[in-house]
Amino acid sequence: MSTKASCRILLTGGRAPVALELARHLSAAGHYIVIAESCSAPLSGVSHAVAAVYRIPAPRLATAAFVEELIDVIKREQIDIVIPTCEEIFYIAAAAEQLQPHCQLFMDDYDKLIALHNKGRFVEMSQDCHLAVPETFVLNSRQDWEDMISQPGKWVLKPVYSRFSTNVQIINVQTDGIIYEAETNTPLAAKKLLERYLTTPGSWIAQSYIEGQAYCSYSIVQHGQIAAHAVYPVEFTAGSGSCISFRMVERPDITAWIQQFVTSYQLHGQVAFDFIVEARTGQVYAIECNPRATSGVHLFQPMDRLAAAFFPGTVSIEPRSDACAMIAMAMWSFGITSLRSWRDVHKWWRFIWQGRDVVFRWRDPFPFLQQIRYLWFVYHLSKQQQISLMEATTFDIEWNGDSR
Repeated sequence: MSTKASCRILLTGGRAPVALELARHLSAAGHYIVIAESCSAPLSGVSHAVAAVYRIPAPRLATAAFVEELIDVIKREQIDIVIPTCEEIFYIAAAAEQLQPHCQLFMDDYDKLIALHNKGRFVEMSQDCHLAVPETFVLNSRQDWEDMISQPGKWVLKPVYSRFSTNVQIINVQTDGIIYEAETNTPLAAKKLLERYLTTPGSWIAQSYIEGQAYCSYSIVQHGQIAAHAVYPVEFTAGSGSCISFRMVERPDITAWIQQFVTSYQLHGQVAFDFIVEARTGQVYAIECNPRATSGVHLFQPMDRLAAAFFPGTVSIEPRSDACAMIAMAMWSFGITSLRSWRDVHKWWRFIWQGRDVVFRWRDPFPFLQQIRYLWFVYHLSKQQQISLMEATTFDIEWNGDSR
């Protein structure tokens, strides 16, 4: 990647708080920031950190037009580097040969990204490195499903391409063959269970359920070396999926897992992992991988100089040990409704009191107000497509195994 003191950088996925965070870090380091987005109300689109904003077609719905207009923006703005932030990265990677003559792409190659995004393939890659993952069945056929439900135990079912824990179901298979829905203890008929999943497009996986504490990580990597890195526990979430609170923790065991994986595959770009640390043994198990920006970026503050991690020669950057952040609007809605004990109340209040909102800045206030317009965009799309609000946030940019 270019090592110029000041670069012209294009961020895609500008609707997301992570893109806003990166725009602020990169702009503060002296770079010229452009946003290209299909959403009509991207959070970063009204930030003082952004010099120009372009509305382009949705990559999932109009891929060819998306690539064509992206190239036009790159040429018009004389972009040096493109940094994708959300799942549009897969469409950009598929078009890399068309884009690379005009700029550099801060990301890995298409085949590697797709393998990491596929939950079943990621498990295989981890096993090839002798790294711990839960016992996993990849479910492509009726026989695969029948083999899985013949194994007593607690299993987590999810599509190989998914996000925010959507469409996740936990089942409990008894030794006598009876299957229960784990959360409600409701009996499930094996035949109906098979019919439900076999008529749903795409492959699924079943992972052995592990009791323990969930953690997430976020890293910027330069050809197999970690340039920036953060780990945080899963504490408050929007529903059962996306984290809305972030607290830096030191987990050398998780970091060692990541470093071995990153080095083995010489990863390059932004990458995040989800883990479970088993309560009984303390063993670290990787659950899945997101080869893109995730919310761990919110733990970095201006004094951390995160922007340097996107350029060669940077030693590992980590947030301060007391780093604490939150998505304030979500903490006052999803967070407050999830309180079940005085311990939860204390933890929630600590985030409200100590955590900085990832969107609001006194010197850059408009993205906070833009959240209202963005929520309206998401609400309208959810009604139009008859999907949940969470699914609507990525509907037009997500990648679910589409052909190249």
